Amino acid sequence: MVEEPGDDCQMQKQVILLFFVSCLCSSAQNITVQNSSFETATLPLFGGYGSFNNLVANSNLATLNGSVSNWSGSATVQNAAAGVLAPIAGGPNWTTHWFAGNNVAYLQISIAGTVSLTQTLSTKLENNTMYTLSAMVGRRNTTPRFNYSIQLWAGSALLASASHLTLAGNSFGQDTVSYSSGPANAKAGQALMIVLSSFGASDGTLTEAYFDQVSLTAKAVFAVNGVTSATAFGGASSTAPGSFVEIYGSNLATTTRNWSGSDFSNGNAPTSLDGTSVTIGGQKGFVSYISPDQVNALVPSNLATGQQGVTVSNALGVTSAFTITVNAVEPGLLAPSNFRVKGTQYAVALNPDGTYALPVGAIDGLASHPATAGDTLVFYGLGFGPVTPAIPAGQLAGQPNALANTFQMFIGGMAGTAAYSGLAPNYTGLYQFNIVVPNVGGGSAVPVTFALGGTNGTQKLYIAVQE
Repeated sequence: MVEEPGDDCQMQKQVILLFFVSCLCSSAQNITVQNSSFETATLPLFGGYGSFNNLVANSNLATLNGSVSNWSGSATVQNAAAGVLAPIAGGPNWTTHWFAGNNVAYLQISIAGTVSLTQTLSTKLENNTMYTLSAMVGRRNTTPRFNYSIQLWAGSALLASASHLTLAGNSFGQDTVSYSSGPANAKAGQALMIVLSSFGASDGTLTEAYFDQVSLTAKAVFAVNGVTSATAFGGASSTAPGSFVEIYGSNLATTTRNWSGSDFSNGNAPTSLDGTSVTIGGQKGFVSYISPDQVNALVPSNLATGQQGVTVSNALGVTSAFTITVNAVEPGLLAPSNFRVKGTQYAVALNPDGTYALPVGAIDGLASHPATAGDTLVFYGLGFGPVTPAIPAGQLAGQPNALANTFQMFIGGMAGTAAYSGLAPNYTGLYQFNIVVPNVGGGSAVPVTFALGGTNGTQKLYIAVQE
């Protein structure tokens, strides 16, 4: 919405502040795996393969000795060892120096069970993030049996596991696994953990796997996860031509702001803000608000009813379409959540003096008093359909107009005279209703209802009327 100079500027600013509520969530960062090539280690042991250490206690395969920074070893059986090896060239190892630096991680096991190297990261699982774990994996020239996995965990939950490589002796390759956390992951906030494992066989055959260059990256997902009509106006799951929708997702924009007067051109609303644009049913929407996780847009007037796809575009590309139902009308009066007082949802209704038709002191920071019979109150709405003369969505309403459909508002069950019912002057998509309060019994919570085209609205709203 864009305000024009006039006596009602302060009132319009208050309405704008009530219109949209959003949050700015942190974006995921790339993740550093400490000692990812196992170069920081003490190797006090020596064998035919090279210098090494062992981190598995009570191992029957090697003495517990040495250390590996940032990694810990464990096994479910005693016939296992885990640690770091500095391989001697050739011989029983590899003819190609495939690993970075001098060291590789090793896992050995000679009985059914699991042996692992683990690193717990300081980074925690975030929603709407794609994680990719990668590692170089090798098999020595003389390894009798080869079996392994690379795993990503969050707390006690296994997120993803991979063991794609089938390696011959004296070979190596890179394995990768990805995990997308989604919009509301139950493990969000849990510390991430990398686990490298090898699995033994019951026949006693020695099983080995070698690892190097472990990496983990995180990329915030560019996606739309939900679309509703404006929550402050009822928040229906469907919308209508000329109404506003709220689009929720991740990486939808790089900045956070509402549209302003400078974004309008000759009275026409913008179809893009700071590189973020929206399509609804293949048509450009008018973008009124952007943030990384929420975009608000005005639906084009000529959009067909039925199921329509909503997409967001920015420098990252175009999201997959999220489907929303478009009805001919989807009316709702302005009644934001902060107008819910002790379980009673009040409508935004402005008294002639610019205060709100609420009990005195009902909402901190808002001047209010009950309405009086005979006063003209101003209500606001969305989704009430076409007006005459026709004013398309995206164009500021610069002339008086009236709803094409019949409209009635009832206060305390009695019809109030509509002095005006049409698009709000100098706005686009916003409807204004100037309603004379009928002579009804007063109270702190007098019901407000409406009917559009003979169909009753679904909101349960109230105002305060002087007794």
